[in-house]
Amino acid sequence: MRRGVDYYGVLGVGQEATPEELKRSFRQLARRYHPDVAADPESAQRMFMLVVEAYNVLNDPARRRAYDVLLAGGEPLAPPLADPRQRMIDDWFRHAVHAMEQGDLAATAAQCRKILAIAPNYAAASALLGDVYTAREVWDDAVTHYSGAVAAAPRNVVYARKLRTALEAGAAQRTAAER
Repeated sequence: MRRGVDYYGVLGVGQEATPEELKRSFRQLARRYHPDVAADPESAQRMFMLVVEAYNVLNDPARRRAYDVLLAGGEPLAPPLADPRQRMIDDWFRHAVHAMEQGDLAATAAQCRKILAIAPNYAAASALLGDVYTAREVWDDAVTHYSGAVAAAPRNVVYARKLRTALEAGAAQRTAAER
């Protein structure tokens, strides 16, 4: 993943693009810039490689989240770990994201806890666990995990916004309970 490259722009999609939209755009661009069919194979090769790189980053949920954090001016999601260990953690995170997309909050929370037991500064896992507690409206736990995400990636505005929202919702819930 390179800094300063707009992978969304390369593929001609927005940040909210679904995996299907990514695939469709990738296939169209790959056909257009494939060196075997392009009029100028040399420049097409460079563009083709960039399209492939963009698709590989945006199609992988963990790499896409990391890229989105970099776009927002944040820190990398996790400290560098040994390659096999990092692959294992990334795999767990992909499973957590998939479980969250399916609405399986228990499986999402279990995967995130597993990640955080090994890599406590993995900001995306802390934030995703905060999302689980937000969905359950357990505001104190949401605040705890969003705080961990902000501590691990202090320049990430999305995590800071989620933390602020959870703090406000928790305060509103306490105020309503006092009445």
